Amino acid sequence: MKEPRILFLAQKPLGDACFEVLNKSKLGAGVKAIASNKTKDNWWRSSHLYDYCCEKNVKFIDNSVRNEDELLRVIKDFEINTLISVQHSWVLSGEILKAVDYFAFNLHNAKIPDYKGYNTYNHAILNGERDYYSTIHWIIDEVDMGEIAFEKSVAIDENTTAKSLIENANQTAIEVFENLIRTLEEGRLPMKKKIAGKGKFYSRNSLEKFREIIDVNDFDEVDRKSRAFYNPPFESAYFKLNGIKFHVEKETV
Repeated sequence: MKEPRILFLAQKPLGDACFEVLNKSKLGAGVKAIASNKTKDNWWRSSHLYDYCCEKNVKFIDNSVRNEDELLRVIKDFEINTLISVQHSWVLSGEILKAVDYFAFNLHNAKIPDYKGYNTYNHAILNGERDYYSTIHWIIDEVDMGEIAFEKSVAIDENTTAKSLIENANQTAIEVFENLIRTLEEGRLPMKKKIAGKGKFYSRNSLEKFREIIDVNDFDEVDRKSRAFYNPPFESAYFKLNGIKFHVEKETV
């Protein structure tokens, strides 16, 4: 296997955490460019990867807009042969993947193909799942598809909220990311486990139709929605009375 020359595409707290794992590994010196957010006007209030690039003089690509042409230029100019993505904003095209011979990996913090796209933590609770998966998969030119390299799960119980699930799943995600980095460090190819079916894709706005509690006397509905939507600073579940919203949060012990 060739010495990895890496384009790292990431954002959000999980992206920052995974970069620290990558940067501290033997592969850290192989990071030739990073694509991430440039400003702190986001809910996680961080521009950590941009700040790092400025400090270390690493090529930075602003991901605030779709940037296919710039990504392709960087791949060519820096002889990139490995793509690693963690919650990157944009789908990578077949042209970009072809430029690195499809040697590209994505950390999708959910089970594929059952939970593709967005808001997967919330939907897993709404759907009554008992396990939640973090997945590293080979990237193909289909959203959150491709063969599985690594996966690991955490349990969902009657007290799990979106907030606590994100915290637990992020720790699991870092563990599967460490598995990827360790495998590449050793010069080995990650496994390729085929997935069955097309699964389900959840869009960015897929939650809104579920946030309102319709029957406040239905314990199951109140319980699931109050847990599924508890994730400050985002809006919690609510019911309406005389046209007024009343937000609901499950008491935690």
